[in-house]
Amino acid sequence: MRIIEQVVDVTRMSFEQGIETLVILAAGASTRFGASKQITLVPGLGKTFMELSIADAAAAGVNHVVIVVNASIRYEVENSILPRITSAVRVDLVEQSIADVRNKPWGTAHALLAAKEHVKGKFVVITADDYYGQHAFSDLQQQVSVSSDWHLLGYQLEQTLSDAGGVNRALCRLDDQQYLLVVEERLDIKVADTIDSDTYCSMTIWQLDDSIFESLQAGFGEFLSNRADLDDSEFCLADHLQYLITTEGRRIRMIAARDNWVGVTYAADLELVADKLAHIEDGFNVPAPLSNNQFHFEVLSPPFCEQDYEAVMSSKTRLRQIFGKDHPWPRDDMSFESNKQDLEQHLKEYESKEAFAYSVFNNATKDDYLGCVYIDPSKHPDYDCEVYLWVKDSAVDLDAPLFDAVEQWLQSSWPYQRRAYPGRTIGWDDWVS
Repeated sequence: MRIIEQVVDVTRMSFEQGIETLVILAAGASTRFGASKQITLVPGLGKTFMELSIADAAAAGVNHVVIVVNASIRYEVENSILPRITSAVRVDLVEQSIADVRNKPWGTAHALLAAKEHVKGKFVVITADDYYGQHAFSDLQQQVSVSSDWHLLGYQLEQTLSDAGGVNRALCRLDDQQYLLVVEERLDIKVADTIDSDTYCSMTIWQLDDSIFESLQAGFGEFLSNRADLDDSEFCLADHLQYLITTEGRRIRMIAARDNWVGVTYAADLELVADKLAHIEDGFNVPAPLSNNQFHFEVLSPPFCEQDYEAVMSSKTRLRQIFGKDHPWPRDDMSFESNKQDLEQHLKEYESKEAFAYSVFNNATKDDYLGCVYIDPSKHPDYDCEVYLWVKDSAVDLDAPLFDAVEQWLQSSWPYQRRAYPGRTIGWDDWVS
């Protein structure tokens, strides 16, 4: 029916002067979690968050990792986690010191400063108890290849909240070119709070370079001299970067993350996280086909060719608006054999997990073939997938209910958070521009 355009895999690109080092901050206290969540294994995976991030970074061309730990977890990291990390990645382990005046770390900016002697050139810094998605590092590599700016990978705030309680987030205010104006912390944000869907936040995944260490050194000295209460104050990375934006005009561009952020604030979050990450072991588990009171889906394949062909040809004039303005599919003279070949191709794409096409049946009558749904890799960098759907002319009153059912199914069962519906929620002129 259509040719699926090849999606460029940026993890296979060669990056000149790209990101070579990943710094992982793993020295936090994990107060609300109740244990050292940096070294907690994700149920069902037998791996920590940091191991998942290291694997993704290595796939994106990062060959050096610096892990900043505290004394209490150093042994576990050295003896349990490091042996599981690929030998293709060089790992340095450094310890964030705690001064005599307090018994907890000085904060994320100080933790990064601890890595100073091991980092040269461009790097990414993350926290050990977050998972940023499989595209995070390759997307940052791609930005580095075309820009000398620093970057933040930003996540939609509403997607980072916890059902278990309030969370603290660094909210982003941007100019019209997506450069950071303000990064400000907001405390105790709850799911029930009114959240603007356009609000992005930092989950601490910054692409920087080694020029930051000089300012971090000076900033930490100033932090110590200007804080009367050293028991509770923290030298935070987001605060220091805000200082550089305000006083030195440092340009930091926010890139909207393609993937969902996954992490834990409370112990109760862990099982939910395990469910979200269950697809990682084999790449991706395709959700079961949708079935509700109104619709039933089957994988689009040759056994449905006769019903599909009849539905397509009975509605061909209207269907030419489904995949574009006056799209050539379906042709007036499209043959049964040509349609069968299309369905064979759809089945191959489904089995290889390249794209996912479904036949739609009326669940009330069981054998009434209504139309199709197609979930394809997105050709547009701002979306995770693009979705097309149609019903035959005689069932056009079910088009809107089908759209609602598909959107609910994708939202609840699929990992794609940024879904495009070209020709529906996005006009064709905007989509092709």
